[in-house]
Amino acid sequence: MGLTGVAATNAGLAALGGGAIAAGGFGMVGGAVVLTAALSFSSAVVFDYAKGEFDTRYGYWSCASENMSTQFFPSAERHESKCGESPKAS
Repeated sequence: MGLTGVAATNAGLAALGGGAIAAGGFGMVGGAVVLTAALSFSSAVVFDYAKGEFDTRYGYWSCASENMSTQFFPSAERHESKCGESPKAS
């Protein structure tokens, strides 16, 4: 494009939005929506993966009902799961 700074940002958002509003696209607003959706989806995927790994390693949900602990994450000093079993090695 050959643009820099704010002009490059605006042109990039308009390109993601399908072109300028005057040309029939959604403009910068459309680009912002596309970018927000992409970042939200990728963040959700990463969070879900990390949460699944946490649940697998510490077995939190398998014993949450029997302990009903108020501490969600295990403390640094404690190396046991909530049920008293050792966490799985990674």
